[in-house]
Amino acid sequence: MILLITDSFMKLQNIKKCDYFLPQLNVLNSEKIHDFEIMWSQDKPLAESAKSIKEKILQSRNPVTVLAHGKAGLDAIECLIQYPELQEKVEKIVTLQTPFWGTPIADFLTGHPVFGTITMGVCKVIGCSLKAIEEMSELNRQVYMILNKEKIRKLILNVSVITVGSSFEAPMPAFTYFEKIMKHIHGFIGKYAGLNDGIMPLLSTRIFDETHMRLQNVTHMTMVTPSLAASVEVENMIRNILKSTKLLKPFEYPTKFPWDRSGENSDSKLGHSYQQEIS
Repeated sequence: MILLITDSFMKLQNIKKCDYFLPQLNVLNSEKIHDFEIMWSQDKPLAESAKSIKEKILQSRNPVTVLAHGKAGLDAIECLIQYPELQEKVEKIVTLQTPFWGTPIADFLTGHPVFGTITMGVCKVIGCSLKAIEEMSELNRQVYMILNKEKIRKLILNVSVITVGSSFEAPMPAFTYFEKIMKHIHGFIGKYAGLNDGIMPLLSTRIFDETHMRLQNVTHMTMVTPSLAASVEVENMIRNILKSTKLLKPFEYPTKFPWDRSGENSDSKLGHSYQQEIS
């Protein structure tokens, strides 16, 4: 069975359910794969989301391939390391644009003295979990990855783990109000974390020694929603991942990782001082 787990905070991202995972569903339909289920995530803390995923995996009579987008990738990894007995039932886990090492957006929304208060108010009004956002901050994610590094290593040895990241260049100029906001956010992440998909830094989407793939000119939304520019490339990648019985050749970054202080790296700006401990 293929379990597709959607990203959290769909209210904030304004995604229509009818569009979500459409490129991935096109692949499943073209390959005549009918044993799949979509799990519509809610913006819950990791521990709660992990329990929900555990129940879905246990319900399946067949081996499971997990395809998770955004924060759902964090939830899926949390589930498999906190309930290691489930690893026998999972053949492959594919994470799309998951911020394993955090995103500056979460730090800004929860740590800034003014915007932190605004975020708290917005979460209360629309029913989002502030803790779920805080868990995606760079500091919290770095601590998490260090504390769980041995469990994550064992997971990668037992299960085929494939991570996917993407980046794009913001269009010039931005015309609509929404485009201007997204361009500003893209620039903000780029200033502190380098290449990104508009929400998640590219380097943050890789764990350390798993199979990793990178797509260019693909935003956080066009990875899972219809896009004339990106759908074909996304669908081809998903098709290759699902049909592969072996680990795919990892994408080799042309630049050094940010924790390597031996030289300058204009494409990698994340200050992940702890990421060297897990690699």
